[in-house]
Amino acid sequence: AEREFCLRWQRGIERADASLRVRRNYPYRGVSDSLVTSLRTLFAAETYLGIEIEINQKHPTGSDEGAWEKLQQALVAGLPDRRGAARS
Repeated sequence: AEREFCLRWQRGIERADASLRVRRNYPYRGVSDSLVTSLRTLFAAETYLGIEIEINQKHPTGSDEGAWEKLQQALVAGLPDRRGAARS
């Protein structure tokens, strides 16, 4: 379920802002222990999606003051709804 959700979210983000480069499991491979991994042992897969987002620091701290807000808007707009469609 996580994989499918993230694939739909990735496509939604790319539709919301084609200038963004969206990658999955980068720079990490997605297999290391983390809070998300621990929570998967506590909650059923039907009720829990464990997702971590890594954002390049150039967006919130870079010289383009609007880039961070633009990225946040693309993340929200690209979120799939319950049917799997992006919100934008």
